[in-house]
Amino acid sequence: MDNKSLKFEALTDAAKRQNTLIKKIYEVADSAYDTGSPWKIQAFRSDIFRPESQYFVIYQDQQIIGFLGTTVVLDQIDITNVAVLPAKQNQHVGRKLFTEWFKTLDKGTQLFLEVRVSNLSAIKLYQSLGFVKVGQRKRYYRDPEEDANLLKKIM
Repeated sequence: MDNKSLKFEALTDAAKRQNTLIKKIYEVADSAYDTGSPWKIQAFRSDIFRPESQYFVIYQDQQIIGFLGTTVVLDQIDITNVAVLPAKQNQHVGRKLFTEWFKTLDKGTQLFLEVRVSNLSAIKLYQSLGFVKVGQRKRYYRDPEEDANLLKKIM
């Protein structure tokens, strides 16, 4: 994939009000996970409008192919959701999404995320981006039930 054809964008308040955009984000999440989106569309709709939430999307040919959702509290950011369309996985889209997002962050910002212990490709990506394991959450995930590794990165 030609990364030059990818466009990264932080969602503005105006963009968040577009129902079609929220639906497309949900559709990316729903297709990216074997058991479907871990969140219902209503959860995305609710989360996207929280003042502490920020969403970033990556487009190719004006189509959303991936997104990153976060919750910001002071100098700490929790990554709440990351997904890339299955047809675009393993083509560095996730890496591009993170590296472009990193450029928007202040030095010293602490980033946290959870990842299924079985999601080895995601763990490998996160480690290559500088995240380190700082803990484990027992039975964090459902459908199927699974532990999560807690990862951290300081910008």
